[in-house]
Amino acid sequence: MSFFRDRKGNEVDLVVDLGRDLLAIETKSGHTVASDFFGGLRTFETIVAAARPRRRTHGFVVYGGNDSQRRSAG
Repeated sequence: MSFFRDRKGNEVDLVVDLGRDLLAIETKSGHTVASDFFGGLRTFETIVAAARPRRRTHGFVVYGGNDSQRRSAG
């Protein structure tokens, strides 16, 4: 387990290496989902895709609200 942060301040709180797959998990205390919660995940996915095209990333946001949502990358 690790984390990701680049020089521009993009970050992912937790990265779990499962071999071919990487789980990228961003945690937020807010009770509503905001689009900026996903910026670090998108940056991480772009960097991994360019550097390691055979690896798959799966991004998740854990937040303080009660609703579950599915969102596509992008």
